[in-house]
Amino acid sequence: MAVLRLDGAVVMKILERGNDVWIKRTKAGIVVLEVSVSKRQEIESS
Repeated sequence: MAVLRLDGAVVMKILERGNDVWIKRTKAGIVVLEVSVSKRQEIESS
């Protein structure tokens, strides 16, 4: 799984493209996880 640190503008571009990403805000910034839908639901429900 790729974990990338991106600024807000890049995150918005990813969201606009409609990629299946899960975004988590941390103290270090925004971390974007590229995950499958089923895995994302698993993460969100935990």
